[in-house]
Amino acid sequence: MNKAMTKKRKFSWFVSSKTFTDLVGVEYKLLRNSGEAGLPKFYLAGLSIILIFILSFISIYYAFDMMFNKWYVEWLLSAFFSCLFVLIYILLVHTFSKAVLPSMSSNIFLNTSNVFRVGYVIFMGFVISQPLETFILKDKLDADIASYKTFLLADFENKITLLYKNEKSPNVTENVQIARNKASNKVNNSEFFVKRVQLANAKYPVSWIICFLVITLFFLPGFLIYSISGQNAYYQAKHNYEKTLVVTDYELFKEKYSMLFENKLQMRGIAFYEPFEDPPFNTIRKKDKEYKKQDDFINKILYGL
Repeated sequence: MNKAMTKKRKFSWFVSSKTFTDLVGVEYKLLRNSGEAGLPKFYLAGLSIILIFILSFISIYYAFDMMFNKWYVEWLLSAFFSCLFVLIYILLVHTFSKAVLPSMSSNIFLNTSNVFRVGYVIFMGFVISQPLETFILKDKLDADIASYKTFLLADFENKITLLYKNEKSPNVTENVQIARNKASNKVNNSEFFVKRVQLANAKYPVSWIICFLVITLFFLPGFLIYSISGQNAYYQAKHNYEKTLVVTDYELFKEKYSMLFENKLQMRGIAFYEPFEDPPFNTIRKKDKEYKKQDDFINKILYGL
């Protein structure tokens, strides 16, 4: 009974809401304390990341299956690169998280850093979509590649015939036949993966639809997160928590700053200079003091004005 309950507990943890929210960088304790506001979108974003991993593994495995004939190499490389892709993607999603602290920028999303992140997400989606396109269009591409192989062998035969048409030596004839056999084996045993990708994009418009859908899937988690309002209870709770954390650490820093002068130099009352009105976030700069004219100074000294 205990073993069954332990297994059930482990399985329930694996499929729990926390598992999916962790994938998108959401602090589940804060989410629960805020009434799990926005949970469906966070949950769907986590499911999307799992789907991205599955598609990435299938795509990369199919690509390596075209290049290698050893199943263990295909599985190891597919597992490695799909995990690498998804971990990088999760890192990007975490850095795309909605800002909760004050900022000097009025447009937090449209900045150089995020533009590069968006470009990288598009690149990842595009790369993953290419093997999937060739997999979905496999039957059509098999026929195209068969025709392409026939063309290559015929072209090779024409070239080698022209090159040695005046040669009558038995050795030359034997070498030509060996070259023909090698070319035939190489062409017939090749899957022409790159050519398949090229043909899929050039001949079949559906390949671009597949590419668009995959890139859209890669954007889905980030879109879901950003579609949740900053006034959402979770983000408000996160805002208060992180602001309190930052302000508390900043006050401790100022105390240590003053104590350093007092203990080392016996100078009391030394405070850390703050040129902003809202330290430590520093989004509102203090106005410069207004300096009066020399005449005002003289009038104040002489006449008390």
